[in-house]
Amino acid sequence: MMYIESMKRTVFLALFISLLAACSGPISTNKAENAMRSFFSALVERDYQTAANLYGGSYTELAQMNPDTSPTDYVTLWQRGCEQNGFVCMEVLDIVRVEVKGSQVEFAVTFKTKDGKQFEFTGCCGETLLIAITEYVIVVEKEADGNYKVLSLPPYVP
Repeated sequence: MMYIESMKRTVFLALFISLLAACSGPISTNKAENAMRSFFSALVERDYQTAANLYGGSYTELAQMNPDTSPTDYVTLWQRGCEQNGFVCMEVLDIVRVEVKGSQVEFAVTFKTKDGKQFEFTGCCGETLLIAITEYVIVVEKEADGNYKVLSLPPYVP
């Protein structure tokens, strides 16, 4: 008898989860792209509050770089990240590839420098890469409430 009750609960839970997933609707690559572009535009415009609202990823790396700042002071962490810590906060120039993976959309993008050219990472610290890095993967996730949040940090140049 207990086995049957356990099976009923398992089936009910599986149906409930499926229903929740269906209610959130399909992934919109357009909405994900808009969230991504808005996030990077906010960083460029130094609108760090908007950037923080559009970001759903981990702040661990930013917090570790700024031990004198509260790990929940997201505005200051973004300011420091873009202005002091080596993150290169630029507009998205082009989308090279888009792939939907469950509740996430993965974009391979190129970035635009302040002078309008494509950003190329050619190396640092006295080392030169054989091939410049021009494409970066940016992940955007659809949350349960239907909003899209960026999970990836901007490119980093030490």
